[in-house]
Amino acid sequence: MTSATIASSSTITVVGTDFPTSGYSAIIVYKDVESSSAVIESGTAITATFDMGVPVGAIATSPSIRFVPSSSRRRLVALADANLQLIATQDTTLTFENALSVTDSQTGLSCSFQGGCPYTITAAGLTATL
Repeated sequence: MTSATIASSSTITVVGTDFPTSGYSAIIVYKDVESSSAVIESGTAITATFDMGVPVGAIATSPSIRFVPSSSRRRLVALADANLQLIATQDTTLTFENALSVTDSQTGLSCSFQGGCPYTITAAGLTATL
């Protein structure tokens, strides 16, 4: 992995070299949240989708890639995790941040201690983080 960027509020694009283009599917993990899906576009690009938005946070974090062999492919044990998923070498200096950006909220609330009041915050990736 040579770079990773947030392409939209729900996708991350990862660039690297020698990604397998057949016999494997991919999972991108960012802030301990697995992508809902990931498409290996080529040997150098993967696009990952997070259905609940790319997780947010104020600390830059390194993403990781897991390559899951298809059922017809022999499962390799070297460099594999407990689920026999191949883990791409992770460069811990490659980090990025998805800072919280509140796009909508309610203002001017008047609340009682007994009844409380609803309060809504809208921000891309907030659900994935919670």
